[in-house]
Amino acid sequence: MNKFKTYDQNQTYLPLDLDSMISSNHLVRFINDTINKIDMTKAFACYPGGGTTSYNPVMMIKVLVYGVVTSVYSSRKLAETLRRDIHFMWLSGMNYPDFRTLSNFRSGRLRAFLDDVFTQVLLICEENGFINLDNYFVDGTFIEANANRFSHVWRKNTQRYKQQKLEKIQQLLNQVELVEQQENQHYGEKDLAITGDGIKINSKEVAKSISELNEKLNNFKPANPEDTKKVRKNKRILKQINDDHLPKLVEYEEQEEILGDRNSYSKTDNDATFMRSKQDQLLAGYNVMAGTENQFIIGYSIHQNAGDVANFISHMDSLAMKGFVPNNVIGDSAFGSLKNYEYIDKYGIGNYLKYGYFHRDLKGKQEPYFMLKDFKYNYDKDCYICKNNRELKFVNTRSDQGVIIKSYKSENCTACQYQTMCCKGTNERSLQVNEVLEMYKKEAYENLTSEIGIKLRKQRGVDVETIFGDLKQNLKLRRFLLRGVFKVRMEFGLYSLAHNLKKMHKKISNAISKTVFILSKTDIIQLKQLLLNKYLQNYAFCC
Repeated sequence: MNKFKTYDQNQTYLPLDLDSMISSNHLVRFINDTINKIDMTKAFACYPGGGTTSYNPVMMIKVLVYGVVTSVYSSRKLAETLRRDIHFMWLSGMNYPDFRTLSNFRSGRLRAFLDDVFTQVLLICEENGFINLDNYFVDGTFIEANANRFSHVWRKNTQRYKQQKLEKIQQLLNQVELVEQQENQHYGEKDLAITGDGIKINSKEVAKSISELNEKLNNFKPANPEDTKKVRKNKRILKQINDDHLPKLVEYEEQEEILGDRNSYSKTDNDATFMRSKQDQLLAGYNVMAGTENQFIIGYSIHQNAGDVANFISHMDSLAMKGFVPNNVIGDSAFGSLKNYEYIDKYGIGNYLKYGYFHRDLKGKQEPYFMLKDFKYNYDKDCYICKNNRELKFVNTRSDQGVIIKSYKSENCTACQYQTMCCKGTNERSLQVNEVLEMYKKEAYENLTSEIGIKLRKQRGVDVETIFGDLKQNLKLRRFLLRGVFKVRMEFGLYSLAHNLKKMHKKISNAISKTVFILSKTDIIQLKQLLLNKYLQNYAFCC
């Protein structure tokens, strides 16, 4: 009698049909069935034909999405897993694309139709009642870029080095005696250096000047040995400028072009900006903004600006391009600004964006110094009344980038008992009032303190913050693998698509399990009754 089960490595034990080894309610089946329902016309349009056959884009996106869900995102790991994991083998239909094919598809063709796939999955979520685009919870988070931590380029340093290089070039050109007359004709009494009121010099003009000067020196016929020495000296100076200083000037100009409106960028990933993380580290990364409902990601956008307030409008525009306009927008105090309030008012969206001092106003906390809310406004006199019943009279109205600001000022407050709490370093108190912004703040405060607003405030942290936690902790998205803002956006879109599919599968599975539990309970009662009746019959027969 054998003690052990059969062990023979020369036998094939895998069934020919891998489908039989995968449970009916497995996540891989749900991803497969859901993506099969999607119209992939845009994906097929990315393949003009000709040459060898390509892997089916439907299969490729299934593999990438399931790879994200199972934390297998690297193209090399995906290629390896496709040959040893039965779920991936079943999903790919036993196709084995290599890591280059997977990487090229992910960073290339996928970008053209990922948004369309993401939108269609959202429509499926809406059909199943998981979302209705009623309340949109928005927030931003920092995700590190695939860049060296010490590859930073700062705007101030670039400008300073460029200025120093131009001054050095100016000093060397001053030593070229044969050039003085030409400079006087071209620049007059102004220097070559870049100054606000002078002539702005760039590397192309410097290179052009050096070329012209070299040509003149070559054509210059020295009358004596002294002139010959001067010509050689001038050529050495021009060669030094051309070989040593001009390339650095070109480099600084390229850095300024890459910087654009930013203050920094990474040499490894030029689109990444250095931002301060929550761990108080200065890292190259991106500000990722996402909007959710019922913990489904409805919209996402990638930004190079660390401030959420400046990214809100562009984020909402990207959402509107997909045809999604929510009824209400809920955000923390980082989003409460005049432009953002005007935007949601323009599109008729409910104002639930907190402003900077919302929690202070909610708790009624008194600041060490008096704020605008501590002054009462008199409509008849158009003035503000302080706590000592003194008037702050209207002074003037000014426009700051199209924003109307009214100024109010008090008289001498030397004898006032609240002077130390009210006046800052002077004997007078002034107020700068933006009436439109104050109106929006009042509207936001009323909405947020209403019965619905209180529920939405509580739901915001649970809804959108949970998404970031799931992406970073469970799906391991703490650092992007791809470089460049377009590729990073595609990468986060793939993670968002995977998250929504996983979330939808979980909700459907929970609903099925509850239904099965209720039915099984009823079946158990009926089964007990049947068994009891059968037992009584057998007992009577035996007797």
